[in-house]
Amino acid sequence: MAPRTVVFLLLTAIYTQARMSVPPALVDIQRDLLPGATVIFRGRVADVTPPPSGPGQYIATFEPDRWYRGTDSDRPTLAFAYNDGLFIQGHDCILFQPNTYWLVFAKVQANGTLQLVHDCHGALSVSSRLGRDSLQSGDIKDRLEADFEAGVDDSEPDARLASIQRLGNLKLSAARPTLHRVLEACTDTEKPWVVLAALRTGDVTALPAAAERLRSWTFRAQQPEGWIAIELRNLSDRDGVPSLIELLRTASDPFVKNCVIYALAETFRDPRAVPQIAAFLGSPDKYLNYDAVLGMWNITHASACSLEHWKEEDLPAIGRACKLWWESQGSTRSWDRP
Repeated sequence: MAPRTVVFLLLTAIYTQARMSVPPALVDIQRDLLPGATVIFRGRVADVTPPPSGPGQYIATFEPDRWYRGTDSDRPTLAFAYNDGLFIQGHDCILFQPNTYWLVFAKVQANGTLQLVHDCHGALSVSSRLGRDSLQSGDIKDRLEADFEAGVDDSEPDARLASIQRLGNLKLSAARPTLHRVLEACTDTEKPWVVLAALRTGDVTALPAAAERLRSWTFRAQQPEGWIAIELRNLSDRDGVPSLIELLRTASDPFVKNCVIYALAETFRDPRAVPQIAAFLGSPDKYLNYDAVLGMWNITHASACSLEHWKEEDLPAIGRACKLWWESQGSTRSWDRP
């Protein structure tokens, strides 16, 4: 078994099936949608035939209010299927309804109708509010961001929340000032999603707000706090390391600790984290014990903590050996430099 942090298993366990759909708030627009879409627009669903009532094959007709890519059309049509029973397989998840607003990423079929680039997240719900027309030139990501930012001031709660999530989907650092403004005046329901969106832009100044959500949180699948914890793995700004170390010290939930150790031991491999990671050596939680050993091996390279050619049954003994090394040798060294 190759060294691989067990937190990965915990993360993927959130999805109960191999191809369970990614929640809309976690889609990466730049990676997952922009490359494959030849047509990108946003607008209102004018009609769905036959009337949407459950699983089946449908045609949605849109009234676009913004085109980002492709040839403009007054009333583009999109063929789609919906099957709520197959949602957990990651297929046919979207049931368009009349008078709802969507951002559509599609490609043109031979018959001229459109098809989503992904049948579960190839369209994302949006606010009806738009940014200034003067901004609608240049890079497509900047144009999308301007419209998403306009949506965070929507008076309709669901549309406002969708706009917050769309800024997280886009992952542009330019959105940070807007997200900070929203964070100061958002509702309790919106707050974790604002924090998640900020972290997805790489904003480590959002870590205190994240820690506030995570310190006493207990793992429950599909809650935004779980996605916040997962997103910690993707941070790359080393200015966030002290906040992560403090969160590792104060968080109560093992899942949160797993995610923080992953960030410190795999992403940053920062020596400042060693004393706090060492505290979990020999933990009765086998996942925390594994992550602690792996973190010590990645950062200190102590042979007692080696996970080369290891087997699962070896882990308790490796944990004990690594802890003994830490207590007798490692703890006498200085680990205060990044």
